[in-house]
Amino acid sequence: MTTITKKELVAEISDTVGIKHADTLLLVEAFMELVSKHLAEGNEITLRTFGTFDLRVAKGKIGRNPKQPNSEVMIPDRCVVRFKPSKELKSKVATLSVQHLNGSVQKLEDTVQRLDSAVQRLDGAVQQLNESVQQLNASEA
Repeated sequence: MTTITKKELVAEISDTVGIKHADTLLLVEAFMELVSKHLAEGNEITLRTFGTFDLRVAKGKIGRNPKQPNSEVMIPDRCVVRFKPSKELKSKVATLSVQHLNGSVQKLEDTVQRLDSAVQRLDGAVQQLNESVQQLNASEA
């Protein structure tokens, strides 16, 4: 699974439709701006065969400040954007091979494993450093 950027979408749309990249960029940015504007006004946006952007209320909850985990902070109710895909989009995505997504998961797992190994090596180095400091302190005493 790869991430497609706005620049890549603009290039692909431009090549498909046959209009200049600059004009396509203006259209894409205008579309995003209008979607943002209408959502900010509380409107729902439905794009048939694609999906619906609507607003939901995320209920308030008690959170914690990571810097002061003993103190609780009330997080109030807030509006959040939700995207509900159309039946057509769901059908297209359903044909995607699970192996395709699992490949991305495997890459992430491999990265986590490499990071764990690096952390273990750093822990060993810190332990050796602490032992050296203790030896130096003992020799000075």
